[in-house]
Amino acid sequence: GMNAFAIWDSNNSQICLGRDFMGIKPLYYYVNNNFIAFASEQKAILEIEEVSRKTNPINCYYYLRFGITDHGEDTMFEGIKQLEAGKYAIIKTNSENKTISHHEHWKEKIEKGKYENVSQVISDFKSKFYESISLHLRSDVEVGVALSGGVDSSAIALGVRALYPDRNIHAFSFVANDSLSSEE
Repeated sequence: GMNAFAIWDSNNSQICLGRDFMGIKPLYYYVNNNFIAFASEQKAILEIEEVSRKTNPINCYYYLRFGITDHGEDTMFEGIKQLEAGKYAIIKTNSENKTISHHEHWKEKIEKGKYENVSQVISDFKSKFYESISLHLRSDVEVGVALSGGVDSSAIALGVRALYPDRNIHAFSFVANDSLSSEE
């Protein structure tokens, strides 16, 4: 599932920060000798007076030049880190210099040589795609599909129709007045 969490271990004076395996829920943290801060957004950490607003010049360059915002553990601000997808960190607080260790709790397993031809790949992908759609449609209330104008949301809508030909599909889209924002 989607999650980010923090668990305080008072017996060992340490905190465990964790993030879901796909990285859907963000988790940022800041550690210095006086305190530890963590939040789902960097701006919450930047509200703390002691946290520097100094930018990371290399990451700023990559953002301004190429539009790249994901720099692994690093962020646009020096000192603020992002916990990467599928990882957890143990921060020991029982000494003046806090120590941080990173661990993987999930890693994608890539099986080489699993498929003999492209049709097997397509069949396996289709099966997993339909299984994911089916899992996401489990609900006590009606479910809708948000259409963005892209291939992915259209494929999901078509997958719902393929799995449930008689089901009413509630699809929603947004058309902006601004031509630069519109995906119409």
